[in-house]
Amino acid sequence: MKLTKIAAWAAHLWAWAVGLWMTFGPFYSDGATLVEQNGAYVLLILLFPILMSGIALLAIRFIDAGRVARKALLWTIALVLVALCIATYISLCIFYLPMVIVLLVVAIREGGLTAVRWR
Repeated sequence: MKLTKIAAWAAHLWAWAVGLWMTFGPFYSDGATLVEQNGAYVLLILLFPILMSGIALLAIRFIDAGRVARKALLWTIALVLVALCIATYISLCIFYLPMVIVLLVVAIREGGLTAVRWR
């Protein structure tokens, strides 16, 4: 359980680090940031992984281990972020891939690969 919490925190902090770097750091070769080049709407895209990893972190913190809701939520978040990586494989995926892998490991440790059964 402790490893799961540490991994979830690491994924969340990674999402924040990538989001802040892409917002304020030089993302393009001419020194422009992602927001300067593409507009403010990019902030919504950058906030999405932060929000998802934060929800996973809260699920681990506040939902009892072994509960169906926790397993389903962690798997949903991990698979949504995998889909985001697939959709942005050319640009953003490489930066968020470590976070996605860690959240997949968290989902596997919490819920395994077994089907979720409703009680």
